[in-house]
Amino acid sequence: MLAYIFFRLIVAIVSFIPLNILYSISNFVKWVLHRGVKYRRNIVESNLKACFPEKNKDEIEYLISQFYNNFSQVLLEGLKALSMDEAEINRRYVVKNPTVLSNYLNQQKSVILAATHFTNWEWGGVSIGVDFPNKILALYKSIRNFRIEQDVIRRRAKSSLVLLNTRETRNMIDRLPEGVGVIMAADQNPSNIKEAIWVTFFNRDTACLHGIEKYAIPYHLPVLYCDMKRVSQGHYEYSFVEIWDGRTPVQPGQITQKYMSALESTIRNKPENWLWSHKRWKHTKN
Repeated sequence: MLAYIFFRLIVAIVSFIPLNILYSISNFVKWVLHRGVKYRRNIVESNLKACFPEKNKDEIEYLISQFYNNFSQVLLEGLKALSMDEAEINRRYVVKNPTVLSNYLNQQKSVILAATHFTNWEWGGVSIGVDFPNKILALYKSIRNFRIEQDVIRRRAKSSLVLLNTRETRNMIDRLPEGVGVIMAADQNPSNIKEAIWVTFFNRDTACLHGIEKYAIPYHLPVLYCDMKRVSQGHYEYSFVEIWDGRTPVQPGQITQKYMSALESTIRNKPENWLWSHKRWKHTKN
């Protein structure tokens, strides 16, 4: 109950703070996370060193510092999003090639939107929902605190984005004949290693979530990679890149490898903008 009250209080406070002031506050949040509590500092450093062995100590330290800068901004932007007008988010998160998706949806052909935890992924989902009202479904995992989860769902109920719990995939499947875009972020470590798909990511064997292929292949859903980037502070853009057309024969794991290879290319352009605090390589391949 205390966590819920604290959450509501923080959201209420953030709702009254203009974004330009929030970005000043994010500098303090960055210091707290980076220098104060050192939030997952060892994990961030270990991941960056393993993925960029060619970089020296100073370069790694710079990336670590920039990671906390990105993380702090995205954290506050995420809280602000709970009280922001959809149109404002959409103005700040621009799709560069909407016809890649609309061409499918106009033909009542459903697709999977392969998203990632790069820059501000939450604003990205909301923005896509505004561009394609009630045509975008986003799967999410339950939050441990039920009250907080219900509050977030209530705030998002007015959104053009349709939220579905991962336990409600039947509802997603029922809507596939309508022609919808299903957002799936599959770049984090899978909890069920038995169903994991193994790919090469940053020259390492990497276990991946199987969800994209689980639905794309049997239902012949094209897969569009969502290539996101920050243009300037508080402003983003994304492009759709087709990595499977839903028809061409593929081997198990091939779609996931294309997805993770596309992500690696995105990360190498701006390494600090990915979620390095996650234990991405917790599992090893037997």
